[in-house]
Amino acid sequence: MGRKGYQEITIDDEEYMFTMLKPRVSLSLLTKLLKLLGPSLGKAFPNTIKIKQLLDADINVGSALIELSNKITYEENQTIIDTLFTQVSHKGQGTLSNIKAYDELFSGRILHLFKVVKTALEVQYADFLEGRDALETLISKSKETLSQE
Repeated sequence: MGRKGYQEITIDDEEYMFTMLKPRVSLSLLTKLLKLLGPSLGKAFPNTIKIKQLLDADINVGSALIELSNKITYEENQTIIDTLFTQVSHKGQGTLSNIKAYDELFSGRILHLFKVVKTALEVQYADFLEGRDALETLISKSKETLSQE
């Protein structure tokens, strides 16, 4: 049985509702994100780092954006954001896939936009992110056990 289909979250005193994407759409989007971000993250974090630590890490946003802009086209960016935002609603604005609502809400508020995108990704892929950390811990413990033998 899947998780609850939505979460209501307040960001900067504004109310949002994040609804889960359908599994096939979610997997397709995750695959795109991993293809685009994977190599860049590998360069930024050459040592092992847990996914949750990565989401909370202090990152040089300028460098990250430059690296990412070398990897992603405008069309790919729009596809990712449009797909992700089909399931995000803002109280009073409706679904963020609505261009007018999107433009009105985020005009001059890029930092707020990044917070909403980050939260949408955390909500959408919480089980993947938590499972990945558990898998990394299991692999690490297995390596330690093998090295002690």
